[in-house]
Amino acid sequence: MLDLGCGTGLSFETLIAQVGPRGHIVAVEQSADMAAVAHERIAQHGWGNTTLVQSSVEDMPTLPQAADAALFHFTHDILTSAAALENALRQLKPRARVVAAGLQWSSPWDWATNTLVLAAAMYSVTNLDALEQPWKLLTSYCDDIVREPSPINGTYIVHTRLHGAPPTGPRQTPSKLLSL
Repeated sequence: MLDLGCGTGLSFETLIAQVGPRGHIVAVEQSADMAAVAHERIAQHGWGNTTLVQSSVEDMPTLPQAADAALFHFTHDILTSAAALENALRQLKPRARVVAAGLQWSSPWDWATNTLVLAAAMYSVTNLDALEQPWKLLTSYCDDIVREPSPINGTYIVHTRLHGAPPTGPRQTPSKLLSL
């Protein structure tokens, strides 16, 4: 499983419960400060089945094995970057599961929610592009994107499966690999 833009690793416990003791998580985080916290979280819990890669997703190294799932959890800039998305999807098996969640504009008349989305986006994304449908680039690579009801206005949850084969193209080398 790939956790792309894992931040401080808050999703690790839930993901580890999903993959079980025989599964493996590869977490990718660009920020050195956030990666340090995620690394400490992994060490503190003794999660030997979690590998942390400090790198942008665009520069993420080729994995030794293709992953069967990818999580984009509040990673707007990664999900809306063609280069990052393609490199991430290249790391997946054909028909791998893809899940994304994050900020999204609410209905135009829901100004209160949109004000909160804007405030959060100004803090957490580098551009406001694609806040109407942040998963739009996935439609080129994935089948039947399903949007789940979100418990909070101004957010989305989608899941899908990669088309038969991942995108092809050059892969990059890592900027730094942290492995436990």
